[in-house]
Amino acid sequence: MDFFKLIQSLDELLYEILSWLLFYPLTLWRVLVHPVRMLHYADTELTKEDGRQFSDTLNPPLFLFLTVILIHLIELGWVGQSEVVTSRAGVDSLVSSDTSVIVLRALVFGLFPLLLARRSLVAQKIHVDREALKTPFYAQCYATAPFAILVSAAGLVLRKYGMAGIVAGLGCLIAALLWFGIIQVEWFRTRLKTSYPQAFKQSSIVMAEGLVVLIFAGALLE
Repeated sequence: MDFFKLIQSLDELLYEILSWLLFYPLTLWRVLVHPVRMLHYADTELTKEDGRQFSDTLNPPLFLFLTVILIHLIELGWVGQSEVVTSRAGVDSLVSSDTSVIVLRALVFGLFPLLLARRSLVAQKIHVDREALKTPFYAQCYATAPFAILVSAAGLVLRKYGMAGIVAGLGCLIAALLWFGIIQVEWFRTRLKTSYPQAFKQSSIVMAEGLVVLIFAGALLE
């Protein structure tokens, strides 16, 4: 009996993983074309029963995590093993495998939706707890995935081409900040039902916090 349960579990696991091949590009396309709409879509989906949530897209945290994995695979194929893994100095010595690199990057980029979710609750004067934080956090995972792609692309270009790729690298980074920033202003404006200046203020605070996290993480892993 246990053997048949194992077979059934493997069957469900295989189906789930293979379904990612279809729903990942579909989710990415929808986030790129209608980013703010997808953030509000996440809010709506979380009001449904567990079995009916995100039935035609990927779960937002899973979408972000798969994006980080995809970024790492592209890095391996294009520029080779991450210097964080090959280095044995300082904090780098704690990161010794591809798995740990992926987890570390997921945590770093995951701080963006966490900070944004917290800021939205604080601005709404809602007590920050696990239940209240979940909805805005899930929504922001959608927007963070393309942001992670562009930021990582900037780093990979600079690593591959050095100073020769500095223009392209900076272009990717500026595009990431502009794209992500514009989305946040609109999200805060519609979520808080406030003006553009107030929405810009709220998003700017979180963007500054997030950039400090990125710079600090980069400095530790140099």
